[in-house]
Amino acid sequence: MPRCRSSLHSLVRLAVRALLIPALLCAVAFAVSAQAGRLGAAVDIASKNLNPPIYPSTEYRAGIKGELWIQVHVDAQGQRTATTIIRSSGSAALDQAALQASANWTYIAALENGQPVAGTVRIPVVFKQP
Repeated sequence: MPRCRSSLHSLVRLAVRALLIPALLCAVAFAVSAQAGRLGAAVDIASKNLNPPIYPSTEYRAGIKGELWIQVHVDAQGQRTATTIIRSSGSAALDQAALQASANWTYIAALENGQPVAGTVRIPVVFKQP
């Protein structure tokens, strides 16, 4: 009898895990998607790759490199409405080049319940020499 109870107990634990873990993962995924919905907008990566920032020549010659993050506000029509630097590269010239390039990129509005809405997107911009 104790052996049967132990097996039953193991089965119950496995069943609870089988139900609980997917439920927890679903809850986490929902929370992440809700958080992402606050950002939600996107940059068309092809437009970013076709219109990269122009490396300022003085920084290039001086060997200055850097990474910055910009945040772009996008309206429901996919138009850029504002751009801010949320983490500077440390070089005003590199930061300015990234801001200028972002004006040439194409953006995709966020979606909420399948409808386009305003949102933001955070984009890393890296200046490095080959």
